[in-house]
Amino acid sequence: MPRRLVALVLVLVCLAGMAAACRGEEPLTVLGYLGQRAEQIAAQLPPLPDKAADWEKRRAEMLEQLSTVLGLPQREPMKAAVLGQKEEGDLVVEQVIYLWAERAYVAGNVIRKKDLSGRAPAIVVPPGWLGHYTWPCYKEFVFHMARQGYLVLFIDDPHIGKRAAPYAGLYAVASAAGTPVMGIQVFDTLRGLDYLMTRPDVDPGRIGVAGLCQGAEQTWLAAALDPQFQYAVPVCGTTTYAAWAAMPAVDGVALSDPSPYVAGILRVTEWDEIGAAIAPRPVFIASNSGDNWWPPAGYDKVVAAMTKAYAMQTAADRFRQLRELRSHDMTPFLPELAPWIDAQTKALAASSAAPLPCGEPEEPDCSMLRAMQRRIAAQTAPFAASLDSPAAWEAHRAQIAKWLAQACDFQGMKPAESLVKGTAERRTAW
Repeated sequence: MPRRLVALVLVLVCLAGMAAACRGEEPLTVLGYLGQRAEQIAAQLPPLPDKAADWEKRRAEMLEQLSTVLGLPQREPMKAAVLGQKEEGDLVVEQVIYLWAERAYVAGNVIRKKDLSGRAPAIVVPPGWLGHYTWPCYKEFVFHMARQGYLVLFIDDPHIGKRAAPYAGLYAVASAAGTPVMGIQVFDTLRGLDYLMTRPDVDPGRIGVAGLCQGAEQTWLAAALDPQFQYAVPVCGTTTYAAWAAMPAVDGVALSDPSPYVAGILRVTEWDEIGAAIAPRPVFIASNSGDNWWPPAGYDKVVAAMTKAYAMQTAADRFRQLRELRSHDMTPFLPELAPWIDAQTKALAASSAAPLPCGEPEEPDCSMLRAMQRRIAAQTAPFAASLDSPAAWEAHRAQIAKWLAQACDFQGMKPAESLVKGTAERRTAW
């Protein structure tokens, strides 16, 4: 079946190229065609409303749909454990695990001062692509904020360490399970927030989120979905999904890993709307203009939407953006980010809420690959029992055909009848 789908797409693109040639236009490549399709789909999304009440209604609908397209599970009562700790100068690094869902656990590190007392403000740092707190592009930021009195949770990427999984294997299995890799990482971030709220050394009312590159995308999505993140700092990772889709054909740049892409997201929302959903909570976008995999046209669209959203809520002073030629790294932006984060934290009232309950892990498994395989097994188990008659199978087959037509969007790719010159011979290898 996959080969047939690939062949069909290639035939349709060739037909589109023939039509373009007949019109005297340059034929499109497959990537060019898909980039244009993404722009057309994004153009059908509703514009950001002008009135706050209309925007609140749209935002609620959008966030519910966003949670669905990301395949996020229910947030269960937290279970977590500190597996060990070590000292790094005046800091302590704790190795922690906390519940993702069912018996799947997230691994990460908590970095804090040795002499930390009372309930500290905290920052969740999603890892982006293969990130680790010791990497130079993160370490200076993480250690600086810890020394300033913040408790920093740095999450392990699901491809490395205790969670190690191959790129293609996890992408394929997660997609089949209904939770794309980006959904896994956004849920990592949301559950990181849940974990911090169980710690007696964390002030639950002063928790922010900050990430680099792909971690910035996780920052955007998590902050939009959960208002308990009091501020967001996306670094070197802002554009639109439509601009991203057009990037390989227009700019000749493609990401090395498919994890950041979320299938079907443009039928639900766009990056500018996701950013606007965070308002009026403070946001600081820091971006390196030398990064060619974050198209500036998309960046400008996000900034314009957020400027409008913050003005609509009379909170223009809570939105800041900085785009300069520096490097793909959190360190060069630290002189601006650190005092800005401090200012936002000091403006927040300390919370008197008690830490949330936290249970002990039971059969913890940090492999998201195995977790997604278990989800697939649970989802497919009822099929054999339900397809016990020809009529049941026919009804199920009709549902599959309908889903395939929607998922592949054949109607949107249908060529004009006049362009169909004949049919290709069917290859027996198919």
